[in-house]
Amino acid sequence: MRPVKRPTIRSASRPARRASWKRRAVSVACVSVGLLGLAASPALASTYSVTDLGSLGYGTTYATAINASGQITGESYLASEVQVGCPIPRDKPPCFTHPGHAFLWSNGAMTDLGTLGGLDSAGSAINDLGEVVGTTGTSNGTSAFTDQKGVMTAINSGDPTAINDAGEIAGGGPFPVAGTPGDVFEQAFTYQNGTTTVLGLLPGADGSFTDASAINSKGEVIGSGDNAASDERAWKYQNGTMTDIGTLGGPQASATAINTKGQIVGLAQTSSDADHGFLYTGGKMTDLGLNIFPYAINDSGVIAGQGPAGGIVGTAGHFQSLQSLVPANSGFTLGSAVGINDNGQILVNGYSNTTGQNHAFLLTPN
Repeated sequence: MRPVKRPTIRSASRPARRASWKRRAVSVACVSVGLLGLAASPALASTYSVTDLGSLGYGTTYATAINASGQITGESYLASEVQVGCPIPRDKPPCFTHPGHAFLWSNGAMTDLGTLGGLDSAGSAINDLGEVVGTTGTSNGTSAFTDQKGVMTAINSGDPTAINDAGEIAGGGPFPVAGTPGDVFEQAFTYQNGTTTVLGLLPGADGSFTDASAINSKGEVIGSGDNAASDERAWKYQNGTMTDIGTLGGPQASATAINTKGQIVGLAQTSSDADHGFLYTGGKMTDLGLNIFPYAINDSGVIAGQGPAGGIVGTAGHFQSLQSLVPANSGFTLGSAVGINDNGQILVNGYSNTTGQNHAFLLTPN
């Protein structure tokens, strides 16, 4: 679920290739200006200032999450190269790569969170206390981690994707299926104070996986899972019960973000199997339109994500291109908006028009 791609491994027999940014859903090669839908909502900022988060040395950074204070985590690549095994048979050893490390960006400075003995790590979520969770390489494999005040600690869980202010972590991992000894499936979980709770598969759906994508301050978890027809379905877990929240008339849906009020955004198919964004609130799913891919929602109900021409922000019927709201001479192309906080700050992944390197940006309302 995290759009993290490592720089290309190079061998000594050929030059390094510049990493290319992989857009998750739609191309941002051409960025149009103006509105997507109706006029801009008065609750939205008219323009934003752009802060390039920088990097840990190599120039390539991917951001994944932002908290209420504007602290950010993700993965950034080091300037130094290390020798690794050559992944392509035609490459002649030795081969080299730039390790990617989890980071904490705060008050204009990026801090390397390191690893637990392995080559790479990546931050996937951050809470309002500045606690980061993610995955890291270790001396004998990989592990989930939590980082508090620069101290990284391994935790006994699957792959963490979210954390709330109570320190409750959500994610997905391989766990035995309740009532069927010997069966191990990918399942959503929560983890807190050393205890892992497996949320299970979609009730009555006879599926084979669930995965959590977000958790709010009330402990409500959302995610995706499948049914017997292998269709992906969006669900909400509350008070010990996992509930399928439906679709827009088609067979599939996935939930990506939830706010404190329990409003959910994600993708769902219509009766024609077209992929549309949705807002789910009060038990009702509202269609946000074709090629609207919402990835975040704040407590004011402002949604950030990706549209036909890159990053977008808005509310139902009022989406606006982020590229049109930043200085025209910024020198950057803005891709997916992956986070938005209650101050209206937006976290965006994109790239430099000069170097083509992947960058992460903080957009602050003017």
